[in-house]
This record gives sequence, C-alpha cells and structure tokens, in this order.
Amino acid sequence: MCSTWMASPDSLVFAIVQGSSEDKSRIAEDARKELKFADWKESWIGTGKIAECAKRAMGKAGNLVDPNQQVDFKNRLDPQNPKYRQEAEKVLYDIYRNSSYDESLAFASAVKTFGATYDTIAFLFFVKDDTRFLPNRPGHFDKGFAALGIDYTTSYRCSWENYHGFINIIKEIRVVMEDMLPMEGTPRLIDAHSFVWVVQEDRFTDWNPDAEQNIQIEQTTEDYIQGVISGNGGRRSVTSSVFARSAEVVKETRKRAKGICQYCNQPAPFFDKT
Repeated sequence: MCSTWMASPDSLVFAIVQGSSEDKSRIAEDARKELKFADWKESWIGTGKIAECAKRAMGKAGNLVDPNQQVDFKNRLDPQNPKYRQEAEKVLYDIYRNSSYDESLAFASAVKTFGATYDTIAFLFFVKDDTRFLPNRPGHFDKGFAALGIDYTTSYRCSWENYHGFINIIKEIRVVMEDMLPMEGTPRLIDAHSFVWVVQEDRFTDWNPDAEQNIQIEQTTEDYIQGVISGNGGRRSVTSSVFARSAEVVKETRKRAKGICQYCNQPAPFFDKT
C-alpha cells in the first residue's frame, strides 16, 4: 500500500476531525440506547420487538447511512411491506446477542437479509462495538483513500473480508496520526476514521494554505523526518510528501534557521545553483 500524506497542523482542521469523531460516537451511543440489545431474549425473535428496537436505532444513524438505505432497512423489518424478511430479527439477534455465533457468519447473514448495503451493515456492527468496528459510506471513503494515495476500494464490495481490510487501513492511519499529527491525547480508531472522512470533503480539498500555514506544514514535515533520522519517530518506514515552496516560505525558513543548517547543524554559507 502506497500513501502520500499532506498533513496540516492547522488547529481548525483537527478541531473538525475531533468534532466529527464525537458526533459519530454520540450517534452510536444514541442508537444503542434505542436497541437496548442487552435486554433481548431469544423468545423475542418473530414477535416484532427486536424489529421495533432496530428501526428506532436506524432512525439515529444520521449521515452514517444513506437515507434510502435507512428506509430499505426498516421496510425489511415491517411485515406489512413487500420487502419484509422473516429472518431479519434472527439475524439481528445473532449480531448482538449470540456470543457463540461467528461474527463473519453474522455479517454474511446480514448481507443476505438486508442486502449488500455497506452503509447499513457497517452501521449495525459499529453500534455493537464502536471501539472495534466502524461505519462506512463507500462513496466517501473511497474518495478519502484516493486523496491519501491509498489503493483500496469498498464500493460494491460489501463483505467481511473487505470490511476488515477497511478497518485495518484505518488502524494504520491511526498509528501515523499518533506519531506525527498534533492532536490532543492518543487518537482513537474513530479519530482516524474521521480524518479520512474529512480529507475528502470540499472544505478540506478546496483549502489553500497561506504563507504562514505553508511554513507550519514544512516545519511539521521537517520535525517528522528529523525524528525518523534520530530514531525518535517511532516509525519503521518513511512516507515522504512534496510541497511546492513559495519564495516567502524559502525566505522565512532561512530566517528561522538563523544561519544554521537544520540537517547537519553546521553554520552557513549555504550554496544554491547560483
């Protein structure tokens, strides 16, 4: 997997990331309150009780599940709807309450019953445990991965194997965030998820850093590379990014250096092509 990072230390960007994470965590919590799956009994299967809990929980999904998928999910739990699936309550019980049932089989059963709708299936597992599982809207995350140079696709590939690949990539991104990005505390899995979510949004892709922010970006990159060279970076490999230097960035960088080379710590003169 090849990735190219353009990490901005601008505090606003990371406030957006952390705000997005809190929103998703709140959604998961609200959905769990509606599910109350700890109270479910196997005897409830087929009574409609589990279906009503699940429909209320899906109503809390917000932008984590496409609105059309939310409607389709509820229809498959409604005996009065042509899309009703009799086995739906059993599938939900297996996901949330059947500890002896393999999660990969539960995922496959959910796909068979509710359709290969990645938003819906990922949301069901995210609500079950938001420390292990993540929501996924493929249209957003395929764009986010592409923006980061990550060659991985989830669209039309709703399977347990693909879902775990998706989560493992987010775990790798979380490690990078912990090593080199200016966030408060240790980033959670949902923070890394939100970072990918944010980088594909227009407010991020259309952002043009000013000269001062460009200098901050360069300094962040320099600090990270120096950490790797000195052995303090904690990373096994280096992924480099290329930034176009404006004349002002060059001027300010030299001013900050105060005549000392930041690579070898030796004094000037510095030689360029002239």
